[in-house]
Amino acid sequence: NLRIEGKGDDRHYTVSQVGVDYDYFKTMEVKLLAGRAFEPTDHHPDFIKLNPIIINRNALKLFGFTDPQEAIGHNILQGDDDTRSWTIIGVVQDYHQEALQKPMEPIVFRPSYSTFSPISVRVNSSDIPNVISKAERIYKEFFPGNSFEYTFLEDRYNNQYNDEKRFRRVVSIFTVLAVIVACLGLIGLSYYTVVIRMKEIGIRKVFGASVTNIISILSADFVKLVFIAAVLSLPVSYYSMNQWLEAYAYRIRPGLALFMLPVLIVLFVAAGTICIQVLKTAMINPVETLKHE
Repeated sequence: NLRIEGKGDDRHYTVSQVGVDYDYFKTMEVKLLAGRAFEPTDHHPDFIKLNPIIINRNALKLFGFTDPQEAIGHNILQGDDDTRSWTIIGVVQDYHQEALQKPMEPIVFRPSYSTFSPISVRVNSSDIPNVISKAERIYKEFFPGNSFEYTFLEDRYNNQYNDEKRFRRVVSIFTVLAVIVACLGLIGLSYYTVVIRMKEIGIRKVFGASVTNIISILSADFVKLVFIAAVLSLPVSYYSMNQWLEAYAYRIRPGLALFMLPVLIVLFVAAGTICIQVLKTAMINPVETLKHE
């Protein structure tokens, strides 16, 4: 329920509000685009007396400003009767407040800190246990009798993608199983083909065909079938991947190379599986083959 004072319209906007202290942007290394960050004098224990706010780039666009510097000094009125007024003192770059499934929101930052707020500490040390120990000692000096609990931001960030990690693991396992089953099928089919064409292989060798020629002749049909199957699977793969990526506000655009590489890998695996079987038969002395036939 916010609107910009002096804009000449009564449009009200909805944004996220985040209370931060004067070291927040420095600690999180959030880039300041215009104006200034909060200072200790901007804070006040009486909420009514808080006046300065900082907005991010998405809020800047939402409020109708084209340039970060243009927004500095403007007042934001809050409530149906505009009973609350805030002054924009700075504009910061957008950053991901949540996982990549959600777009970066317009955010208004107000000066705030209290004993109920979590404390963020930037750590630049290889001795993490020692840092935690010192932080705990200082914490207990100020909050004796309270439980000291901590988390790492990178862990909280990574936990947002636990479902994706499990999905990747399951897909990888079933992909490997599918490739193994397919290769077993190819081995059986190629062995059967070689057995029924044993006499043909012997005759071709007698007439001067090289092992390479025999392999290429017998493998061509198999490779052709695998290639057709791979091509037929591409539209399904492309559609499925796009449907999955639609859940993300920020995502890649699948290119041709992303689909051609698996096709080449499958063709290589199939050709290798078939060639091994054909090669063993092609190396047999044609005299033995024809005598047996």
